[in-house]
Amino acid sequence: MKIHDQSRFVQGLANIGLGGMYLVRGIPRRDGFAITMAVLWGILGIVCITVSLNEEQAAQTRKNSESLRQTARTRFGKWGGIVLNAGWAVVIGGLLLVLLRPDLAGPAMLFMLIGFLYEGLVAELLRSRR
Repeated sequence: MKIHDQSRFVQGLANIGLGGMYLVRGIPRRDGFAITMAVLWGILGIVCITVSLNEEQAAQTRKNSESLRQTARTRFGKWGGIVLNAGWAVVIGGLLLVLLRPDLAGPAMLFMLIGFLYEGLVAELLRSRR
């Protein structure tokens, strides 16, 4: 078994670790939200690891991400990296908010939803402009 995309493999391990943290936190409290997040992060981690171990999928993922970066650089210049990653910063902020202040789960979910929607819209905009 060979790892073809190390960054995606590490991302998958981190996702599974985050899911484990949610699970450890959610089971004793019988918190449905935490258990659901654990399952979702676990699934995302497994998908990332699967892609990193498959040579064809890893090559296609690298090709797509490089094409997206090039398009962002041509459209937004030096701000391309910020435009591509701003949504993920909002999502990570929402995750940290849930981990630090569980009573603010509603606003944190809103931050995560806004971040994911932003990333989807930017990716679709850039795909249509290629």
